[in-house]
Amino acid sequence: MRTRRLLVPDMAFMIGAVQRQEPRVDIFWLLRVDKESVLPQMRLYKLSALLPDRLIGKITMNYGDWEYKDVPNLTGSLTNRALMRFNDACRTLSQGRVIISDRLHGHIISTLLGIPHIMLDNQYGKTKNYHKEWTWKLENVDTATTHAAA
Repeated sequence: MRTRRLLVPDMAFMIGAVQRQEPRVDIFWLLRVDKESVLPQMRLYKLSALLPDRLIGKITMNYGDWEYKDVPNLTGSLTNRALMRFNDACRTLSQGRVIISDRLHGHIISTLLGIPHIMLDNQYGKTKNYHKEWTWKLENVDTATTHAAA
């Protein structure tokens, strides 16, 4: 007996469009700090060095990664925990007018929030391949191969 396999997009897209909060900075960098990161030690002072001279002092930026330790009361049902994490992710990404991220769910949730964003790839091509398969037609997303190109 053969098992039928289907390629399907991430089920987070079933949530649909989500209302975002007001942005606080021009660019929010959601960057991995784990083994999948292409550049694990990138910090804001290094990121600001990527700006062209004409934009220094005119563009506000912040950076971070998912931080679940700050989500209160991670007890309860899986549905409640997932909802708390999703809402935390929405708050995190809503910080920026534009998002630059090397996280797949940074891309997916930015899409749900309608936030223009740039996707960087991770260590093994997951974000690039997902975009190539499912989201390449979206108008509010672009890709870059390096942090400097983003």
